[in-house]
Amino acid sequence: YDPSMWVAVPGELTVLASTYAWTVSPNHRADGGTPTYPAAYADLANQPVNGYAAIYRRWGEDTIQLTVRRPAFSTYASTELWELKVVRHYHGCGVSHDNTRFQCCSTLDCDPASCTKANAGANWEEIMPDAVRWTLAVSLSLEYVGLYTVCFRESATHDWKALPGGDAARSRYLEVLKIAEDRTQPRGVFHNQVFSALAGANNTIKVRGTRLLTPSRSRITLTTSASCGDNTAFSFFPGAATAPAADTTAPAFDPLRSFPTGSTRATPVGPMATVKLAFNEAIQRGSGWLYFTGRATGGGGDAHTVAVAVDTAPMVIQGDAVVFSPYQGQFFGERWPTP
Repeated sequence: YDPSMWVAVPGELTVLASTYAWTVSPNHRADGGTPTYPAAYADLANQPVNGYAAIYRRWGEDTIQLTVRRPAFSTYASTELWELKVVRHYHGCGVSHDNTRFQCCSTLDCDPASCTKANAGANWEEIMPDAVRWTLAVSLSLEYVGLYTVCFRESATHDWKALPGGDAARSRYLEVLKIAEDRTQPRGVFHNQVFSALAGANNTIKVRGTRLLTPSRSRITLTTSASCGDNTAFSFFPGAATAPAADTTAPAFDPLRSFPTGSTRATPVGPMATVKLAFNEAIQRGSGWLYFTGRATGGGGDAHTVAVAVDTAPMVIQGDAVVFSPYQGQFFGERWPTP
């Protein structure tokens, strides 16, 4: 389908005009251009315009009149045999009419494959020898906004065909437009959010939403299944954690898991070494100070004790350990003697 694969060939194709055409009332885009709006929906005047005949999915009366016409003496098929259906534009005319969205039946228990005089009853009207009007009750939720094809055949023995619109724009489709309320984000928790948590630690997860009620009636659950519909897979192993108690005990330094190992003693550190200080529990950056004592290798020189502000030092926290490089002023500046 790349444009470069196509070339123009000489000659022309003549396409005959359709004998039949449809119009819709009300048509909120009656002139084929800017939609005309009921007063309640005047704020939609800046929405994109496709040029098709259009109706709102809900506007108060919630009924439309679809009229099919033909030029006089163009065909001789009886109007009483005409059939009509409205389908989503991507389906084509091979599917049945959706009577739950565009109800043409005169009775509630009717579910026709198409709209005819027989099943429409009072919703079918021959307004002249070459025109029939169907009155359809429209019931469309937000997911059904979009384009629809008006399909027609002269009788049950003829093939279905997509009709063009008979309005000024020669609409190819009937378009169903959104209403003002459809442009408001639904109240509730956002779906398809992604979360992560640290194993072996208490975690706080923030679930985002919009216009949430307080207190909220929304709920979450955990599942081991790929689908939320499997109730047997709901799991809280090893159990839902309660809010942790206030931690008043400082983490204990673990010299055996630190590097250099046994860092409670004076241990030589190479000029490009990375120091790791391990503790007995997960740590996080906060306020406070770390104190280090060291001296240059090679003998001589006084020992220096340096206090480092934890909240600003260039260190990396890895779970229950902190990693940093003490040389070349990266951590302690000029206060720590370099080799």
